[in-house]
Amino acid sequence: MNAFPSNKIMMLTILILTCIYGVKFAVDGKKQFFQLNFDWGKEKSIQNLGKVYVDSISYNFISLDSLPEYPNPELTYKLTKNDKIFYFRYVYVNQKKSRFEFHGVEWITDIPHLEKTNYFLETVNLPLKARGPSVITIGDEYTFENEGKYLRKDILSQYTTHFKGPQTDVFNLKYAGRKGINSTDILHEISSLEPADFYILFFGKNEIDLFQFEENSSHIIEKLSLKNPKKILWITMPPVQNDSLQVRYRKINRIIDKHKKHPKIEVIVTSALLSDSIKRFIRDDGSSVSRDGYYRIAKLAAKRIKNAN
Repeated sequence: MNAFPSNKIMMLTILILTCIYGVKFAVDGKKQFFQLNFDWGKEKSIQNLGKVYVDSISYNFISLDSLPEYPNPELTYKLTKNDKIFYFRYVYVNQKKSRFEFHGVEWITDIPHLEKTNYFLETVNLPLKARGPSVITIGDEYTFENEGKYLRKDILSQYTTHFKGPQTDVFNLKYAGRKGINSTDILHEISSLEPADFYILFFGKNEIDLFQFEENSSHIIEKLSLKNPKKILWITMPPVQNDSLQVRYRKINRIIDKHKKHPKIEVIVTSALLSDSIKRFIRDDGSSVSRDGYYRIAKLAAKRIKNAN
């Protein structure tokens, strides 16, 4: 008796497995390959910057010489050499005479391997696909600085959403925020924000007058509620290793906690998420959230969005 399955059974098994893993890739591919979130068919050239000299390249850095104008972090850059095309965005740039050093570089596709050579450079509009519920993250440095740049990307990796806002991060995801902003600034600017299905609040670093913060927070909720979102997720200030900062953050969190009974508000308590391993979830500066910390926050935020959608 033949112990091996027939050829028909083997082929059928292979076909079934291929279909299963094909579906799995279609569902999970965006988690592993962020470039699948871009709408490549809608790429549009903004400006041809001509020939530039690539002096140095790494996974998060590129140095260009002979750039005809000062770069803009809101744009996507496209490098071309022969038939090879590479796209990148960056966080900040340093200029040294005619050379521009791009830092915090995120390569949308592959990383070029050739340096000390010329490429053609242009700026392009490379939009992301607008799928799922709309989300606007609103806040201070905690929403975009350092590892904060991963907050939106990690939410998107967990649940399909599209982000709105006046600013654009290094992954081309929109948000509302800037360095040094506080609740008074947010209150003044919130009326200009477009409607969204979900708002995510994460700020408090620059608050000095906590009585003003408490008053502002109530008005912020009122103004956002008028835009009729499904939910407003409010991320509390993270656990920190600085004693004086910890006292202030706890006071801010007690104010945030007062709003949890509001029908539109869901509070994401960072102390419950991150306190079990401060060294893992808080960076060495004692106050900034780490990459792992943002992933944990984003995972819960995505779950809340999914449940409310």
